[in-house]
Amino acid sequence: PCLIIGRPGDGDHDISYLDVDNVAVGYCMVCHVLDNGHTDILFVNPPQEYTISQDRLSGYKLALSDMEIPFDPESVICCGFTADDARRAMGAYLDTHPVPSAVIANSDTQAVGILEALNERGIKVPRDCSMICGGEGILLRMHETPISGVDLHHTELGKRAAILMMHLIDKTLIQTTKYHVPFVLNDRGSVTKRDNL
Repeated sequence: PCLIIGRPGDGDHDISYLDVDNVAVGYCMVCHVLDNGHTDILFVNPPQEYTISQDRLSGYKLALSDMEIPFDPESVICCGFTADDARRAMGAYLDTHPVPSAVIANSDTQAVGILEALNERGIKVPRDCSMICGGEGILLRMHETPISGVDLHHTELGKRAAILMMHLIDKTLIQTTKYHVPFVLNDRGSVTKRDNL
């Protein structure tokens, strides 16, 4: 019996999995930023070979499309999941671009690295740049700057995965199952109204 936490690749139709709806997560974060008047949004995503990256980017593009805002490929940078990866990528971006009015990080470790790159240049969140994160790990919760983030309910995901795995082992579940755990956006004030910037 096999069960994956996270969406498998498009060719793996017969594998049961649990995940959050990452298209919806990306869409939700972008809408939160757009609702606060930001249109100059930098989207920091993991490498595109991961399904989470593909889905979050789809949500980003869908939110822009729904608000009739054109998609600019320059507004997306991809980097690894570590804080160092994100710090270097954000630093390189700031070397050649003006400070965006808002940044969306797609993991808590990326958010920490982005904050480091911004701080190195004297750019403060949310005073100079708004920020939201697609995850709420312990690193981000312990950071001095409270960052709005999406709670992906990892504990609930693990519990449901264990229950589904037992059903697969006992053969009380035969059909391929695709289950999405709900998520919630926690607003901690790191995305400010554009008029106040």
